[in-house]
Amino acid sequence: MKCLTAFCEAVGPGFVFERLYKIMKEHKNPKVLSEGILWMVSAVEDFGTSNLKLKDIIDFCKDTGLQSSAAATRNSTIKLIGMLHKFVGPDIKGFLSDVKPALLSALDAEYEKNPFEGAAAPPKRTVRALDTASSTSAASSDGLPREDISSKITPALLKNLGSPDWKVKAGVHRSSQQNCGGGP
Repeated sequence: MKCLTAFCEAVGPGFVFERLYKIMKEHKNPKVLSEGILWMVSAVEDFGTSNLKLKDIIDFCKDTGLQSSAAATRNSTIKLIGMLHKFVGPDIKGFLSDVKPALLSALDAEYEKNPFEGAAAPPKRTVRALDTASSTSAASSDGLPREDISSKITPALLKNLGSPDWKVKAGVHRSSQQNCGGGP
């Protein structure tokens, strides 16, 4: 789980969550599902919801977590929705109107444990990729000079790049390298 948190710090929790949805939807072991969802709870608590697609996470909770026959998976999903409530607020209830009444009462109890804090609940961790992107300009993020070469990429060059003749391809590579200023 520390590895997933490190990935979240590097690339953002939204990216990690999207990969986990696919894996967890296909997984049949309820222990894996409940542990994965519990990690999601800690990730939401650490990073907040600003880097997440709320509709995707709520759909995942409704379709996978709350529909599970395993109590541990349902309980961890309820905790996840409760943690989302801490950041999103009562608006989250509108997305869950089609959930069974028994689960709604369990969710209401979880909402009381995680009252809405909104902007008063700053994230404990930040995404490094976002920090570096905001601190440097996009045009020169690595300090290297940039040049637009789109005018040098002609239809003939692209056609020759797909040629089955290796000599033609080698010529295209040489001319591309010269256009980029990296060769003789």
